[in-house]
Amino acid sequence: MLMLTGTQDDDGFIIFESRAIAAYIAAKYADQGTQGLIPTELKARALYDQAASIETSNFDVFASKAVAEKVFKPYRGGVPDEAVIADLVKSLDGKLDGYEKILGKQKYLAGDVSFSSMAVRNKVRD
Repeated sequence: MLMLTGTQDDDGFIIFESRAIAAYIAAKYADQGTQGLIPTELKARALYDQAASIETSNFDVFASKAVAEKVFKPYRGGVPDEAVIADLVKSLDGKLDGYEKILGKQKYLAGDVSFSSMAVRNKVRD
């Protein structure tokens, strides 16, 4: 079995990937204070899944590479390639422009649901 950092073992049920772990915990403990964190209504859940997919496919791939180049490469003794970083930041700028258009019409990427927006916000803030 593939075991990664961020793996959750819940009495023998193994799950990895932070978004999947968060969704699992929110569903498992839905009656203990996480009501509404991940929507259950069909259309709201579709918008939530759409926002999570947008973040994964259109933001994370560029942000993760930029962080790896700027932070982790020097940490491991390498020299960051500023041209690579500039290209990644340029790509991110275009993605963030798209986010601005979405957020100009609604409060969060997923409409009234904030969970998907949290992942993006944390990456941008850091």
